[in-house]
Amino acid sequence: MRKLLILLLAAAFIGAGTAYAFWLREMPVSHYLSDLGSTISEPGNAPGDTGNLLALNPALFPSDYQDPERLRLKLSSALDNARAQGLLTNDTLVALPEHIGTWLMLRNEKPEIYRARSLSEAQPLLILSNPVALLRTWLFSDKTLPLSDLILRMKARQAAADYQQLFSSLAAEYRVTLQAGSILLPEPSLKNGKLHTGYGALRNVGMVFKPDGTLASPLLALPWPVTTDSEQTTVQLGERHLLLTHQSTQLDVAGHRALAASFLQGRLWPLPLEQHTFQLTPDNDPRSQTVLVNRWLSEG
Repeated sequence: MRKLLILLLAAAFIGAGTAYAFWLREMPVSHYLSDLGSTISEPGNAPGDTGNLLALNPALFPSDYQDPERLRLKLSSALDNARAQGLLTNDTLVALPEHIGTWLMLRNEKPEIYRARSLSEAQPLLILSNPVALLRTWLFSDKTLPLSDLILRMKARQAAADYQQLFSSLAAEYRVTLQAGSILLPEPSLKNGKLHTGYGALRNVGMVFKPDGTLASPLLALPWPVTTDSEQTTVQLGERHLLLTHQSTQLDVAGHRALAASFLQGRLWPLPLEQHTFQLTPDNDPRSQTVLVNRWLSEG
């Protein structure tokens, strides 16, 4: 009887292991249904004499990050609309919201994960679907880090590559200067023009790309959680160098009458922090359509 019980337990263990291995490899094809429409807020009638600031406020959901091409499709649809309205030129600065790149870590996950209402709800499935990545991250990282922090880090290398490739190619395709929002990464650095990650502290990283897709400014990597009320970076627009200030959801171009809101809409998960939750999308305005806010730049 004992031998039979051992055989049955071994068979059950092998069966469960086989099923788990099959589940890990399985990648069900899911249909992508999303509103690709966009509206332009206050496009203005008279172009400014020094270009324009175009703040893109995309309505994004976890499923938009299953493949970087999905995110690209949504952003491209909005930029196509702006181009049709004559709002994209060599003197256009397109600004994207903070953390637009953070959830690139959700690439190639199980469909059940995208239906979760929060990171804590998706956490068990993320652990089961990425055991090797999570273990490697734990081995090389600070052992006191919470599980939610490890999950944000475990696919950082691929997310960093996707972030740079996606937004660099968008800037080149539309021939605009692109301020690519930000992405949370551990110990980010630039090596030979490529964004790399390590196992140190998380940083909120932003990149700016020229109309040819190359980097327009040094890497902006701020502590996370952010300890300052505002961020500043210098971008080149045509022959001019402009100081762009990002304070909360507001973008301000110094020396020009240009102020625009830039934030994520839709319904992305809040980011977990030790003492509070950083809300990515406003609860009172979860709009499902992308909004572009245009501001013509004028001297003075």
